[in-house]
Amino acid sequence: MHELGIVSYVIDQLEEIIPAVTWCNACKKTYSTLQYGKTCPYCGSGETWLQQGNEMNIKQIVAG
Repeated sequence: MHELGIVSYVIDQLEEIIPAVTWCNACKKTYSTLQYGKTCPYCGSGETWLQQGNEMNIKQIVAG
């Protein structure tokens, strides 16, 4: 099952390249989750939701 190691490596690399973006409902703005975490840097609210950065699509599966 070395494929699991490959998938884990790809996910790690993508997390470094693609920033997670969070939406703050209190001030209606987005910000980088990787830089600021769950607390909004604009208003200090914790009322935030992850908008992108946690998703992944499988393009193709080839049976071997």
